[in-house]
Amino acid sequence: MHVIHEINARHAQVHGIAHLSVCVLLQIAELSNAYYMLMPMANYTFERIPPLNETHDIERHLDALYNLTELADASKILLGAQYRSKGMFENSLLPGQLSLCPMTCEF
Repeated sequence: MHVIHEINARHAQVHGIAHLSVCVLLQIAELSNAYYMLMPMANYTFERIPPLNETHDIERHLDALYNLTELADASKILLGAQYRSKGMFENSLLPGQLSLCPMTCEF
């Protein structure tokens, strides 16, 4: 997420300027490459991946990252609830580990 925020900050610096300097374009390209290495995109196997230099593209990727984060959190909560329902949670702790208090979910 840090990379996408850095791209957004660089874009905000140059927003409104008709001609971007080569240095800023190179920074945007490098940061875009770093982001795509961390978060590979589908359907770009043999195609050119566009740099993240437009505000709407950056916002779209930020929304996707937030959605993935929420899905990961929900997955961990459901896994913890499953372990608790099977009585596996208490048995899986090793001596010296912190004891976590599982949440009670009501539907």
